[in-house]
Amino acid sequence: MNLFLLIPLLLISHPSSWGEKVLLAVQVKKPPKLDGSLTDRAWKFAKPISGFIQKEPGEGVPATEETFVYCVYDDENLYFAFDCRDSEPEKVEARLTPREPGEPFGESVAILLDTYHDHRSAYEFQTNPFGVQVDSRRTEDGANRDYTWDGIWEAEGKMTQRGWSVEIKIPYKTLRFLKQEKMVWGVNFWRYIYRKTESTWWSPVTRADGRARVSKYGHLVILRNILPGRNIEVLPYTTSQMRRNGEDSSGDLELKWDFNPSEGETLVMTHSAGMDLKWGITSNLVADLTLNPDFGEVESDPEVINLTRYDIRFEERRPFFTERKDYFKTPLELFYSRRIGILSDGTKARILGGLKITGKVGSTSLGIIGAGTEETRYNGGEDVEPQATYSAFRWKQDAFENSSIGLLLASKDTRWAYGRTGGIDLNLNFLESFTLTGQTARTWLQFEEKRGWAGEWNLKKTSTLLDFGLQYRDIDSQFDASATGFVPWIGTKLQEGWVTYHPRPRQFGVRELRISAGASRDRLYEDPEWSQVGWTELNFTFENQWSTYGGTWRGHSYIFEAGRAYDTYEFWSGLTTDWRKPIFLEVNGSQTKEFNYQRLQFGTIRRVGLFPQVNATGNLTIRLGVHNTREFQEDGTPYPDGSTWIGSQRIRYTLTRDLSLRLFVQENVRENTDTHKFIFNRNTFNGLIEWRYRPGSILYLAYNDIRDYTEGKRTFQDQILLLKIVYLLRL
Repeated sequence: MNLFLLIPLLLISHPSSWGEKVLLAVQVKKPPKLDGSLTDRAWKFAKPISGFIQKEPGEGVPATEETFVYCVYDDENLYFAFDCRDSEPEKVEARLTPREPGEPFGESVAILLDTYHDHRSAYEFQTNPFGVQVDSRRTEDGANRDYTWDGIWEAEGKMTQRGWSVEIKIPYKTLRFLKQEKMVWGVNFWRYIYRKTESTWWSPVTRADGRARVSKYGHLVILRNILPGRNIEVLPYTTSQMRRNGEDSSGDLELKWDFNPSEGETLVMTHSAGMDLKWGITSNLVADLTLNPDFGEVESDPEVINLTRYDIRFEERRPFFTERKDYFKTPLELFYSRRIGILSDGTKARILGGLKITGKVGSTSLGIIGAGTEETRYNGGEDVEPQATYSAFRWKQDAFENSSIGLLLASKDTRWAYGRTGGIDLNLNFLESFTLTGQTARTWLQFEEKRGWAGEWNLKKTSTLLDFGLQYRDIDSQFDASATGFVPWIGTKLQEGWVTYHPRPRQFGVRELRISAGASRDRLYEDPEWSQVGWTELNFTFENQWSTYGGTWRGHSYIFEAGRAYDTYEFWSGLTTDWRKPIFLEVNGSQTKEFNYQRLQFGTIRRVGLFPQVNATGNLTIRLGVHNTREFQEDGTPYPDGSTWIGSQRIRYTLTRDLSLRLFVQENVRENTDTHKFIFNRNTFNGLIEWRYRPGSILYLAYNDIRDYTEGKRTFQDQILLLKIVYLLRL
């Protein structure tokens, strides 16, 4: 395997210019009372800023509605106020939604704070006229956005005769920053006008900037020294749960929801307790500790039909592992936290505890994580996963104005063997709009005595009209990061290039046109020839927020498992309606002619999906979905068992900002194409009531039910009724 030694040494990062806008925070002795009204005396001392500029729909054009932002502070908190004027206040729309991303909550504003003033990372606080809160962290100059960060802050909004207003309180304990006599932070403000789909920024953002570059923020000046405090958070919790699992040999497959175990099943009632602790070691270095964690409130993974050679990657949803996961992110995913406590067949190994330290010291970002799991049987009790210890170390050094070089080491250790991986990565931004990312990595597996190298490099150029990218990846057959990471393309090489042209014609009702084309070739090390593919896609976004797309690829692929090459193709298309309306619809479909790795046969695969969403009221959202996959043999004959339907129903009902109900149901059903009879493969039900009874403290009442149906037998993977209470002590 060729070792990657092509790390660029002579490219110099071009420094980005600082934003020229400045906001001076004013110290007050008596802080404002948060009620959404701006009549408090504290705001009279602050000088507001305005002059927002559009990013969408008219880039560089002044906002159509005025926005004024105020900022004051005291010894413990930072306070912001937004006065959002509107020429048609009766048309201001807001929705009551849970504290989660992805929910359309209407008109909104956001504060983005670069507290390290390193022009690379920022905290984001977003809210609407109802004071609904969504927060996140932005890294890599704003390119990456992590919604798993959950800060402690407050917001209160109010409709007014001139539009709407909102007040926000952010405790210093929620932020990480350096201790200095005079604080200068990066800051930007954003407002979204829902009915106009108008996105406006205080420090201007272009479409080429993507998600708002941190390096282009303005400045927030705080004249008096402020301190973050001790920043110790203790979250003890207790759980009570009733769990049923095992195989029902009674032959009764009726869909019942009781907890009466049948022959072959077990029913267990358990009580447990645990604790999470967050300790600010310094003002910018934080330790997180978890003991006996329980993640019973976490939603199940979605059902996916996998007909490819490689495993499906599922997102991490467990809170301890999701927070600050951006610290461990690299081009090749050498650390994939779902390796901890989730086995290959989905069995969950009990996590005994975990420790994580993250933060920034000067221009160096550090991350350390460790966790231990107990011995667990899986695959129906036939295999044993020994007690294991997982660890990872991350070091990333800022370089030039807005680039970095990093190191990641990860390990899994058991009494039998170890699996270790290490890699060096680079993120280089130069000439304003070019980004080069890459990584060289090596793995060591003791049990299988495997040692291997891998590397990946990506070059990307973005602009207002034209983007392009190049990728090269080479992973030798002895590289195996499965102990700690997710790099499934073992023993492959990939070369790819693409270009996208995205003008704004502003004619015939079209807001944006995207024309994309690309080509790639890849191969297994054992393949005698390369597989090659060329593709193109056309995408229209209209002024009424409808969009449609379609594309195709054609290729010639050598399949090692078949020992021959095939001509392959795929074409796809889709349509989405206006997502702001009470009823929103997405339809998509595709047909692919390629190798089916589950059947080890070449053939055709047809897919079609229908996904309606109903925004019934200001606080109720219903999302439905049905997806069908049909498999055909090479001669076009359908497989008798080759039709699979996946249905999903997701309901969210928000009673108040702090109390919500979530229901999620999935059905995986196989259809016999000869008899047209339907057979359940799996049924999943998740129900959750979440009550944030005080900031940072949550009560969960969850019911999870996962049932598999195989050869006339029903197996409860999990049936759990759980009560979990978390209480935040902030010292």
